[in-house]
Amino acid sequence: MEAVRQYIISVTAAAILCGILTAMVGGKQIKPVWKLIAGIFLTLTAVKPLADIDLGSVPTLAETYSLQAEAAVLEGETMLNSQRQGIIKSRLEAYILDKAKAIGVTLTVDVSLDDKSLPVSVRLSGDVSPGAKSRLQSIIAADLGIPKEAQIWVG
Repeated sequence: MEAVRQYIISVTAAAILCGILTAMVGGKQIKPVWKLIAGIFLTLTAVKPLADIDLGSVPTLAETYSLQAEAAVLEGETMLNSQRQGIIKSRLEAYILDKAKAIGVTLTVDVSLDDKSLPVSVRLSGDVSPGAKSRLQSIIAADLGIPKEAQIWVG
């Protein structure tokens, strides 16, 4: 990136210098010759660095950028999956809390998801009567597909 910056600065400086000197040169016979010289100088300033580029390193640079792009995509996918799991987890927990509230139970809930963001177990804690616990277990099993064996009740 520094090389590109230097290239742009050198071409800009050469253009400014050529413009100033062309404006200062007088005489009808000298001015066309000077414009030709200034144009050649400016062209060489712009083309010389491009001629010095090592084309053998282009495949290596392309491979490096390709690997960096793949790493960035993988990182983005990981972040997306993590956020998606967080959203799914919070919605499942809110659903269970709403069902518990509907039957008059106050709980704390922690849902565990697998790598495909499907619920595999739930940890519930709170003071619950056996009847309410049984009803809530049935709702969780039927609506969310978490079997009663994967519902861990604490307290």
